[in-house]
Amino acid sequence: MFGLFLPVYQPSGRLPKKSVNGVYVKDMIEFGINYNIPEKKYIELGNMNAQRDWGYAKDYIEGMYLMLQAKKPDTYVLATNRTETVRDFVKLAFKAVGMEIELKGEGINEVGIDSSKIIVSNKTKKWYHPGRSGLLSLGSSSGPELAYFGEIHPFIIKKLDLRTDNVLGFEIILDNIPESRKKIREAKPQFIVSDYQKVVRDFAFVIDEKYSSGEIISLVKKIDKELVKNVRIFDVYQGDNIAAGKKSIAFNVTLEPKDKTLSDNDIEEVSKKIISTVQEITGATLRS
Repeated sequence: MFGLFLPVYQPSGRLPKKSVNGVYVKDMIEFGINYNIPEKKYIELGNMNAQRDWGYAKDYIEGMYLMLQAKKPDTYVLATNRTETVRDFVKLAFKAVGMEIELKGEGINEVGIDSSKIIVSNKTKKWYHPGRSGLLSLGSSSGPELAYFGEIHPFIIKKLDLRTDNVLGFEIILDNIPESRKKIREAKPQFIVSDYQKVVRDFAFVIDEKYSSGEIISLVKKIDKELVKNVRIFDVYQGDNIAAGKKSIAFNVTLEPKDKTLSDNDIEEVSKKIISTVQEITGATLRS
């Protein structure tokens, strides 16, 4: 009667504070930002398999504005025409704040773990073989000890009169493992094969002996988390032609592209980035 019509918009798929299945998007992002605060140890989410048409709120507001400009009433649908799971959104949200989350388990037992928080070092106990054992710790090499592993010391093997040269052992310090409110049941991760050829490149540096193999592996993996598939140490040497307090460490890096075949320029660019990063952070020199 007044010559007016009112567009009715049902919000679905935008990024509000509260989403379906009890998943709080805003709370999840805030948790990622405040992860290092002691009180912020975990966040509980809902159905990780739920799929939504995740859109950008600003785009939806623009769409609402355009609806109001229409000359005649009509039915409008605002969508990206693409759905993603809550699980995928969790990974992207935490990646935005520099955290690489690994999701393990199934159903209500599925948990997300920040893999960068687990550190490997050679600070083992005296009954382990030096150089053939390691320590898993939380946060840093001096953080809470999670587990010891490796070969038992040859002296102990001899004392026990064991008829073998190599005995492996491990210890898990359960009291230092962060508590979970639910029982964790490990699940085999999805095996994804790239359609593009992988590339392997070798590197060798002379580096201060204080740097462990685990620290070098972690450093190189962070250079390009999407492209660097694996880092493997194949030689560590101290002796002739190596200065005191230094060691030679050699490793290969496997590059596995997901969207294209790597060109020579691509490989050269990543190689230069690996060399410069290791040199800048550790003071290492490239070994010819």
